[in-house]
Amino acid sequence: MPVPEIAELKPDLIIVNFWMPEGYGSEICNDLKIDESTKNIPIILLSSVNKSVLIDNAKLIMLFINHSL
Repeated sequence: MPVPEIAELKPDLIIVNFWMPEGYGSEICNDLKIDESTKNIPIILLSSVNKSVLIDNAKLIMLFINHSL
């Protein structure tokens, strides 16, 4: 879902899968955190891979992560 549609919906929380059919969920996270209208919406990025793989495949998203479990 593009950022304008999410901004219009104004969700309280966004849950995104890291592995998406059309790319990476991290790309969506980057777009959301850069956009002024969506940057404060909390995002949960789900993945079945370990943290080191996420870091290797999504170094840019690490700039926006507040917590990791």
